[in-house]
Amino acid sequence: MGEGAMQRLWFQFLLVGLCLTACQLQASELPSATQPPDQSKITALQTEFEQEMKMQLAQKNLDDYSFTELSDIALNAAKKVYGAHPQLMKQKALFDLQQMTVLDVQILSDYQVKESLNIRDLEKEISGFSQAKSGQVLEDFLPLFYGKTPGDVALRLKQMIYLRHTGPKQVGQRAIISQFIPDRTYRIQASDPPQLAVKTFEEDIFLMTVQVTESGLLKPLQVDWMQPKVASQKSS
Repeated sequence: MGEGAMQRLWFQFLLVGLCLTACQLQASELPSATQPPDQSKITALQTEFEQEMKMQLAQKNLDDYSFTELSDIALNAAKKVYGAHPQLMKQKALFDLQQMTVLDVQILSDYQVKESLNIRDLEKEISGFSQAKSGQVLEDFLPLFYGKTPGDVALRLKQMIYLRHTGPKQVGQRAIISQFIPDRTYRIQASDPPQLAVKTFEEDIFLMTVQVTESGLLKPLQVDWMQPKVASQKSS
């Protein structure tokens, strides 16, 4: 398998893995301007999603499924179950955003941009999905974000951006380190449209501009990979 094909496989794994990992669906009890979603309905949807996945996976031996087939099953199950409740999912997305720890925007003055990516740039890297259409790859696969917290989505996007510059080994190394020194996820204070931030143990910040769609999906628009300025730049 060539390097390009391997990288696309890892992009696919990162994106689809977001759907298949355990959902953090328990709503916070902190007061908020946006009312928390009905937790019993959220839990019921998660159960329905799992049942739909199991039913589809029972069609043949699990070892006989290709990775593309598994990703399609997860995507279709998410569309069918969560996509049928756009108002509830939008309420959850907005509420989850408000519950994130706030990062003061002033901290960004100590950082410089290493790379700025319109999300369309990232789409070019994740071609190869069986259902992907030219020019709207993420629109096709955004339903994989259903049920996930903004922090989950931000961490997955950070991994995808990082993979563009490294390889599976480096991503794996940092995944191990993050088990002991976790990346921190935030929302930027008073940002419109909303902005998320992932701060790594290396002090890098991945700044992400997102949009909550009417169907209740968290849609990434722009990602900036930022690194601390050197001392001479800070003093100038």
